[in-house]
Amino acid sequence: SFAPTVVHPGEHLTLVVNGSPADDTRLVKHWGKEGHLLNDAGDLVRLRTQTDIRIDCYAWGSASC
Repeated sequence: SFAPTVVHPGEHLTLVVNGSPADDTRLVKHWGKEGHLLNDAGDLVRLRTQTDIRIDCYAWGSASC
């Protein structure tokens, strides 16, 4: 089951696409996926609260927030 992670002000969460979720710590999470999930030519990542309020968005290449 999914356990939400709380990132307090001043903290940083590192999300690793590959690797084992068994190696997760509070501020380092592993998706356990193979290969690339984000497009180098353009993609975006959004950070939202549990109630779906947008906190931040980072886009590169041809993508926009």
